[in-house]
Amino acid sequence: GTYFQRFTDVTLAEFDDEQIEQFIRRWFCSELDQDTGTADKYWELLQKDENKATKELAQTPLLLTFLCLVYDREQTLPTQRSTLYGKALNILLSEWAAQKRLEQDLIYEGFHPDLEKVLLAEIAYTSFEQDQLFFLKDDITRRIGDFLADTLDAPKYLDGAAMLKTIEKQQGILVERATDIYSFSHLTLQEYLTAFHVVEERLEDQLITHHMTDKRWREVFLLVAGLSGNRAIDLLNTLHQKAQTYIEHYPKLCDLLRWATASTEGSKGEYSPLAKRAAALVLAMAITSTSFSAITSANASDSDSPIAIAIASDSAIAIAIAIASVSFSASVSFIAIAIAIASVRASASASAIASFSASASVRASASASASFSADIFKSPKVADVPDQLNRLSENIPDAKASSEVWHNWADDIEAVWLKALSLDKAALTFTQEEEEALHDYLYAIELLIRCKEAAVRISKQAWADLEARLLTV
Repeated sequence: GTYFQRFTDVTLAEFDDEQIEQFIRRWFCSELDQDTGTADKYWELLQKDENKATKELAQTPLLLTFLCLVYDREQTLPTQRSTLYGKALNILLSEWAAQKRLEQDLIYEGFHPDLEKVLLAEIAYTSFEQDQLFFLKDDITRRIGDFLADTLDAPKYLDGAAMLKTIEKQQGILVERATDIYSFSHLTLQEYLTAFHVVEERLEDQLITHHMTDKRWREVFLLVAGLSGNRAIDLLNTLHQKAQTYIEHYPKLCDLLRWATASTEGSKGEYSPLAKRAAALVLAMAITSTSFSAITSANASDSDSPIAIAIASDSAIAIAIAIASVSFSASVSFIAIAIAIASVRASASASAIASFSASASVRASASASASFSADIFKSPKVADVPDQLNRLSENIPDAKASSEVWHNWADDIEAVWLKALSLDKAALTFTQEEEEALHDYLYAIELLIRCKEAAVRISKQAWADLEARLLTV
């Protein structure tokens, strides 16, 4: 940040289908490609259902470049990001080796692409750890020199600068951004190499201890999961152990999780027990929530991934929605209920808002909760909620009523839910410290679930054992 005050950061918009196709046709335009119809084959392959995840990656210009690079060489479509980045990086590195520009120079004898990857990974990790996206030439030259001296007995004074020049010139992985100031050409490459270093050096525990709730490290966690192979389940178990430490000193939070388990266990819905616990937490938090915006932003539109928006919004409810959404269909009614409940509270706070919208919210939550709550909660009391809510929606205060009248009305609605779910308001009233702990805990659980999706292989049984323990005490 210190070097570029006069520059403006821009984010490249994601490619749409038309642009992806155009990019592919321009990439595969050689005579040979045209004769064999490579672009057509590749484009058709991307349309297939089983390649949906890869197609999502292709919306990002850099990742589409990677995909084309890999397809060009291997005629395959990697679905996991970690595999894709690894293959693309290996192509970039081995292209350099293939050009054999440095073979005459004895200092570099034995310096092969795998070793270069280890060197770049070390630089990436150290600088990411120091929150450093830009580094001085002297610093990086010294690191290269130390690495070569330590690894290949190369004389320190001869090599760092020449080596840096070569890496910059022939691969475009490190680039000079301003005089004597370097960075990785893409944050994605630095994140991948950082993750590669973590896995190579077995630094997972350190990663989890220091960076679990730091959003800057989120992508690194997902890549570590993908690079861990059969060890990914160990990563997930350690993530879970760490997550538990966020709440274990807060009896109220532990009680809330016990309630979520007890009130949903054995209910009739066909959802996973984890999804039911998450949905229960969403509703419980929504009942007393004033953060209406957090819930609505978590469900802003069906086209956006609710997860991405949930993470953008810094609210525990939004993250709980993200956890539950993994196991529910896209149009889950518990989100509708949560939005409706919270909007009543928000309406009451604004007291003189149009009474129509508050009434509509109550009716919406009544109809949405009718079937859904019975699927999630086993208590028969939940079945009476829709009727009680409909009665309250008919007794809505006048728009000109005092704020006291409005708040009392909202309190009545809250009371209906609290009674049905066997909760009291005190159980859902948290100190700031408790709120932060709950947020960190839910964030860690959601991250764990994302890491599971990013992993290449996790046995069904091992995941079932772990999933049964998530959101429980």
